[in-house]
Amino acid sequence: MVRMCNITKKYKKFYALKNVSFRLETGVYGLIGENGAGKTTIMKLFTGQIRADQGKIFYGQSEWDDDCKVKVGYLPQNFEFFDNLTVIEALEYLQQVRGNKSEDSKEEILKWLEYLNLTSHAEKRIKKLSGGMRQRLGIVQAFMGNPEIILLDEPTVGLDPKERLAFRNMVNEVCGEKTILISTHILDDVESTCEKMISLKQGEVIYEGKINEFIRAEQGRVYTADLRREDISKPGKEINIIAIKREEKMVNIRFVVQDQALFDAMDFYKKVNIKKAETNLEDAYFLNTYLRPGKQVRADV
Repeated sequence: MVRMCNITKKYKKFYALKNVSFRLETGVYGLIGENGAGKTTIMKLFTGQIRADQGKIFYGQSEWDDDCKVKVGYLPQNFEFFDNLTVIEALEYLQQVRGNKSEDSKEEILKWLEYLNLTSHAEKRIKKLSGGMRQRLGIVQAFMGNPEIILLDEPTVGLDPKERLAFRNMVNEVCGEKTILISTHILDDVESTCEKMISLKQGEVIYEGKINEFIRAEQGRVYTADLRREDISKPGKEINIIAIKREEKMVNIRFVVQDQALFDAMDFYKKVNIKKAETNLEDAYFLNTYLRPGKQVRADV
């Protein structure tokens, strides 16, 4: 088990993290939050790129140190490597640097390349790879060498839908006894691959726990309605629209009621076909992050 305990990190006058605590056990976790919420800072603390101003990280009962960092596979937000090496040369080099046996490296490399549909590009030089191929190469190197902990910072950026699906399938298949932390803005990836999540806002943890419980807490608050295009400007402060889908003659809105009394009193809504919607992760995240800013669920550490 990995625990982050009362971590604070400040850059001049800006707090990247404020007294952050959470724990990671075996399983796949999503780390979500707005830009600047502190996600990448957490990744850099685990990998030793930066140090906390206050607080500590623990691996089991021991304080996080260099011996713990070698247990980590890491995909940074911007993965770069030697451009003149081929894909397989780059991965063989990384295997040697990490101390893996050379006789096992080729077989393992080919296994990971196959997961993300890179086998046919094994002899291609990195400088010739597209952005999506580079990203997939970065994911592969994070999983190689059987690390106990895998940290992935925005892993599906630049991937097309087919490759995002391949990534999700790989994570679900190989997670086993590993701890995987996925930092991302793509909530579909979190919902389809993760069991638990940590939600950050302005450097603080506002939720930590199971995703299904996070969604269940917001059930019953989201509605949908079909409006004529000319009526789309009529909803006001009585509701908060969280999604709009334009169709040929109508506009479907997904919304939460902000002022129930005003909503009930308006004749406009009595003429509109309103249905209660099944809440998804994106809905729950919006409600929890923006409509309940004071709510906090903290880990017992």
